[in-house]
Amino acid sequence: MYGIIVNMENRKINRIRQMYFENNVAVEQIAAKMGYCIATIYKYLKADFETAEEFEAKTYDGIATPYESIVREWLTEDTKHYFKQRHTAKRVYDRLCEMYSDFAPSYKTIQRMYKQIHAEVFATKRQQRNLPDSPGEAEVGCLPFPCCINGHKCNAFIVSLSFPYSRAAFLQVIPERNTEWILTALQNIYAHLGGVPPVQLFMPQTKLYRYKNHDVSDITDELLMRFVMYHGFKDDYYIPHDESTPPTVSALTTYYKRHFLSGIQGIDDLSSFNAELLLKCDTLGKRIPMIDRVTTVDEFLVHDKAKLLPLPTDPFKIMAWSKRKIDKMAVLTINAKHKYALNPALKNRTVFVYLTVDKVEVRNLNQDIIATFDRIYSVDIVDAINPVHQLYLLRFKPNAILNCKLKELLSPALITLFNSCDSRIKSRYINALWEICSRSGLATAMACANQAAEKSITTREGILKLYDKNYDKQNLAKAIQNKKE
Repeated sequence: MYGIIVNMENRKINRIRQMYFENNVAVEQIAAKMGYCIATIYKYLKADFETAEEFEAKTYDGIATPYESIVREWLTEDTKHYFKQRHTAKRVYDRLCEMYSDFAPSYKTIQRMYKQIHAEVFATKRQQRNLPDSPGEAEVGCLPFPCCINGHKCNAFIVSLSFPYSRAAFLQVIPERNTEWILTALQNIYAHLGGVPPVQLFMPQTKLYRYKNHDVSDITDELLMRFVMYHGFKDDYYIPHDESTPPTVSALTTYYKRHFLSGIQGIDDLSSFNAELLLKCDTLGKRIPMIDRVTTVDEFLVHDKAKLLPLPTDPFKIMAWSKRKIDKMAVLTINAKHKYALNPALKNRTVFVYLTVDKVEVRNLNQDIIATFDRIYSVDIVDAINPVHQLYLLRFKPNAILNCKLKELLSPALITLFNSCDSRIKSRYINALWEICSRSGLATAMACANQAAEKSITTREGILKLYDKNYDKQNLAKAIQNKKE
């Protein structure tokens, strides 16, 4: 308490001496302003008082000073461990009490010393791993951006490549956060810039790395590893060194999002939208950031672009593959909710699945293409089916016809019939549909079944006779020839 009072008094004395010797303020004016009498002002001007800086430089040994070196050693060792394994103030106090039988400092005293040492130790550690701020170094972020793409509500994200040196950023919207889409977005930005940043720092929300231990991280995806090696840049990962939440995206990403993506709820053509978004990002290059208040972002960006690595002659083919087993219903499931129906003959078979951003390609073990689907991105459960394959499977489960994707192809008359009839009639219709489909196609089978439902035909033979009479090509050709004769 005494030290605080002395410090405050010394500050007032220094203020008085500064006003008199440096600012040439009269003694009377100083006395009126500071609230002292003139004699006191003259006393302070003549006496040799220590300055506030000299007073603050002094150190005063406290009751916890002998233990400071021990606590500092413990906290320095903590920087090598995960934050849940580090010392808390309470743990430090308990250990000191166990080590010294005559330990006198209170918990609050140790807590104050712990906070001071903790701030010094971990601030030094954080300074060793700052965000990139040299020309050419970039930061890759990922920000949630839920919206509708091509009529489907998606868990979309914004992929950003920002340059902290020039304060420039470039954005791309992706319908789902997966490795294929993130790398495709980065490759689009590289093509727009005309080069590859030599150092790229990936933020935690990209989910492309796995944090293992102090200063150690692993790439979680083999596709990303091949991408990094193909382009030749140095990848890095932001690793937090304290309990605070690490930054998920830079402020630049939020700034650009607010300018170009606020209020957007639906995107019809994603590729065109992303191409226009890159051109919009260029328009913010004329602003003057708060660096020197003279140079524009574009002028700083020239130094970033001068450090870029050249683009490869051929773009990297972004495709992930895995070996999967088809289930007993001949359905391939991806992301636990998107289903792709295959030929029933492939049930319980092992296949290779190749994934790109827009296609799902299924191949057999000899690498022959079996089926190709448009890749689904939706928060809802969506089926990509082949109606003919599903019709084959419905022969064994006829009651499921009104609960599958094939229902969209049924006419109102068929839906009304299937809602009112039992499983035997449904089975007759489905078997008749399958036989007609194998002869003439799905469209003919549906048209024949619709006509049979309108005439209240409920037997398989009746539906087939209707087909033979009105839809069979050979019978129709004979009927036309007989009319001509």
